[in-house]
Amino acid sequence: MSTIKLTATGGGGGTVSLKAPAATQSNGAVELTLPTDDGSADQYLKTNGSGVLSFGTVSTQDTLPFRNLAINGAMNISQRGNLTGITSGVYGGPDRIKFDYGGLGTWSISQTADAPDNTGLKNCYHIACTTADTSVDAGNMLAIQHIMENSSLHRMEAGTSDAKTWAIQFWIKSNKTGTYMAELYRLAQGGTARQISQTFTISSADTWEKKTITFAGDTNAGGVMSDDNGAGMQFNIWFAAGTNFTSGTLNTSWNNQTAANRMPGLTNNLADSTSNYLKFTGLQIEEGSTHTSFEHKSYGDELLACQRYFWMYANGGQVSSSSVADGRFLSGAEVDFMVTFPTTMRSTPSIYQVTGDNYFKIMASGYTGYCDGNWTLQYAHRNGTSHYQGPDTSGSTNLPVQVIINNSSARLGYQAEL
Repeated sequence: MSTIKLTATGGGGGTVSLKAPAATQSNGAVELTLPTDDGSADQYLKTNGSGVLSFGTVSTQDTLPFRNLAINGAMNISQRGNLTGITSGVYGGPDRIKFDYGGLGTWSISQTADAPDNTGLKNCYHIACTTADTSVDAGNMLAIQHIMENSSLHRMEAGTSDAKTWAIQFWIKSNKTGTYMAELYRLAQGGTARQISQTFTISSADTWEKKTITFAGDTNAGGVMSDDNGAGMQFNIWFAAGTNFTSGTLNTSWNNQTAANRMPGLTNNLADSTSNYLKFTGLQIEEGSTHTSFEHKSYGDELLACQRYFWMYANGGQVSSSSVADGRFLSGAEVDFMVTFPTTMRSTPSIYQVTGDNYFKIMASGYTGYCDGNWTLQYAHRNGTSHYQGPDTSGSTNLPVQVIINNSSARLGYQAEL
């Protein structure tokens, strides 16, 4: 073992020793080349992996919380569960990702436990073609969307001279290689919709690939975001498009929306075979030109953020024969109950329900009846709502009851999606 000793000058007598290891990985010499300068305050030495040292700076941007504008980017929250037989635009599988359907094929949507290694990611948004369509008509299209709320986007300063750059990253996997398209689409908001697009390539089949995309900020005054809870910006990934969307010139800089200029260069049709699938995870959308490490948020924080847009209150597939709420007979033919939401929803929600014969049981002392689950909301607001329905057997006015899930297919939720 060799030792280098550095001795203090001026009579202090102290030494600092640098010792070589007893053995190296190659059992040979290790050579480190020092930088040519002494660096700056608070910098550190780093290696390029080949023995050349340089000074680096700790990035504070990587540690900043709340930098990811995307909600549920890790695809961990999936309140609605998996869907099959899809032939329309719909939310399903992981929350906050919408399947944008334009007349091509039939699809399943699921949350799948598949993700790139060594990323901390565990789940993905997974679409699979179950009925193929090889003929792409002019108006056909397929995409997935993450739609962001106006009030969450003020930091991007869109529509001003200080408009910020968008740094977007995601992981994607498909059996079908080729050219796909990423797009930022600013909704009209009383003016003209604006958009910008960029192609990307899936190079290797059935392999997770990380994509990093940068879009300039939109400095045009027409791109200003409203200060409200409406839909502000879509991030879209397109995987099929007809000539209505491909026949123009690709908008690689911000421009007023013209359909023909949105997708020129998109050559794939993911609907052309029932072998085709696409998986997507690790979505991060942030301010600036640097793609920082993925911001892992707690499950609880992500769930609460998702519940602003959708809350699954009763899910028979997870817990059947469980109590939903305490209620009462408002009259002999009507059962009512109230629910308070776990967070303030984006807007007054509409009901989401899966119904069927006897999907809910109504129980009380000396009484048992059933409802099909076709509840009607009344007095709904952003923080709660009342419900009513007539059970199959009448009861006594003001009789206290319990409402209970009675079928594993029963669902009751509330939606305020963008």
